[in-house]
Amino acid sequence: MDDRFTQTLDANDSVLLLIDYQAKMLYGVESSDRTLIQNNVLALAKGAQILNVPTVLTSIGEKVNGQFMPEIVEMFPDTLVIARKVPGFDAFDDEDVLNAVKRTGKKQLVLTGLWTSMCFALTALEEEA
Repeated sequence: MDDRFTQTLDANDSVLLLIDYQAKMLYGVESSDRTLIQNNVLALAKGAQILNVPTVLTSIGEKVNGQFMPEIVEMFPDTLVIARKVPGFDAFDDEDVLNAVKRTGKKQLVLTGLWTSMCFALTALEEEA
C-alpha cells in the first residue's frame, strides 16, 4: 500500500483547507444536522489553531452564498478568505487556492468541504496539489 495513505498526520507537516463553509450553502444541507456540521468544523479549526497548522479558507460566490463562517475567520485573523474566481467545484482550479496551499510547504493536506459530494470530492481528486 502507498505510504501516503498510511502515514499518521503530523501537525508540523500539515495544512488544513476548509472549502465553502458559508451560511447560505449550509441551509441547503439536509443529509446531516446543520448544527453538528458547524460544531465539527469549528472543532477541526480550533485544533488547527491550537496546533499552529496553516489553514486556507475558501469561498465561492459570496454575494449569493454568504460569507465564510465568521467564527472560523475570527480564529485566523491573519488569514484572508480566498474568494474563488473560477466557478466550479474543484477549489484547486483557482490558482490562488492552489498556491496558498503550496506556499505552506507542508506535505500533508487535511481537506474538508461543506458539500462532500461536490467541492470536497472534486478537490480531493486533484492530483496536482
